[in-house]
Amino acid sequence: MDWLQEYDRARFFNIRTDSSDHTALFLDIVGVVHVPRSRGFQFENAWLLDGGYREVVEREWASTPGLTLQARLGVCGRGLRRWGGDRHHKYGKRIEGIKKEMNGLRGSRDPSFPANLNDANIVLIPKKCSPVSVSDLRPIALCNVLYKIIANRMKPFLEGMISVSQSAFLPGRLISDNILIASEVGHYLRRKQLGQVGWAVLKLDMAKDYDRMEWPFVRQMMTGLGFDDRWVQLVMMCVQTVRYRVLVSGKPSKEIVPTRGLRKGDPLSPYLFIICAEGLSLLLQDSQAKGLLHGCRVARGAPSISHLFFADDSLLFFKANLQEALEVRKCLGIYESFSGQAVNFQKSSITFSRDTIVEDRDLVANALGVAQADDFGKYLGLPSVVGRNRRAVFAYVEQKLRQRFGSWNKRLLSKAGKEVLLKSVAQAMPTYIQ
Repeated sequence: MDWLQEYDRARFFNIRTDSSDHTALFLDIVGVVHVPRSRGFQFENAWLLDGGYREVVEREWASTPGLTLQARLGVCGRGLRRWGGDRHHKYGKRIEGIKKEMNGLRGSRDPSFPANLNDANIVLIPKKCSPVSVSDLRPIALCNVLYKIIANRMKPFLEGMISVSQSAFLPGRLISDNILIASEVGHYLRRKQLGQVGWAVLKLDMAKDYDRMEWPFVRQMMTGLGFDDRWVQLVMMCVQTVRYRVLVSGKPSKEIVPTRGLRKGDPLSPYLFIICAEGLSLLLQDSQAKGLLHGCRVARGAPSISHLFFADDSLLFFKANLQEALEVRKCLGIYESFSGQAVNFQKSSITFSRDTIVEDRDLVANALGVAQADDFGKYLGLPSVVGRNRRAVFAYVEQKLRQRFGSWNKRLLSKAGKEVLLKSVAQAMPTYIQ
């Protein structure tokens, strides 16, 4: 009460803007009278789409004979401003309706979305000059800005929820971390020649990883990680209310209603995917805690590493025996049954340390149903084995550069244009290649 008596003219304002979903709170303790400032005349390009602006100019100009040029221009400007107000041209009703809808959403606690907010049109972009089949077309669609707002608000909380074995899309975690760890483990397995038991590295290939994700599993994982029920409901509405229409010759087709999957390119989808991948990570950690799986240690005192995840690129490390191979297969089966994911065992591969006997290699590979390989190939864009001839190993980088700017249409560029193109293509390559 003392504060209110001392500042008896204090007022509290909620300043709203049309350019943001945030509202500023302003406390005025002096009691200044806010007088709206008059805005100078500005011609709106949208008026050109309405033929009525020309009639306004002609009428105002004809009504001011004898005045100076500057005065007549001022009269025309005021007439256009009156005509161009929210209630005086054909866009007025639409703008007014949108403003009312936005004001209703600002303080609303209704968890539902407005109709058609999550609709998207799919445009088919040809990959070559004369497309023949559907595979020659690349689908692309734009999603609502609402996804980016939700993704940015959820991003800071994931670092404490997602295990350190995942390094994708999280602040403070780099792709180079996984590459260095995988390189060190691979080097250890190639050098290991003695020991009672060998080690195995399983490189997984997930079939249609984003498209097969089941929506109930997404909800269960978010709830299990501690997200509030209202937040889970909001995120699931973003996922489940998607509707597609394919534009064929510029005309929308019939509505397509998906029943599962995450949209690639959606700002929210990568975070939802790593949340779901945490389910497999927790299964492997639980088996490791029970002693059913053993992670690889590259040295005494080094941490035990049982798996490395970067989005859909996965490496699993375990002892090369039948028991642990069956336990890995069991964890993968549980994850597949709940999430809808499917491991493509035909494209997956397994690598063994040098001290693993041939019988154990065949036994583990047959139990998992994967092919054996000398190493786990490229991981996150880099080769897992770098020998002495590094020039030959990284020759693919130069080859990719040549493919990008070696076509005939790039030859028409000037020297400066070629330099800009070369820099842009080279900078798009992984920055960790050295």
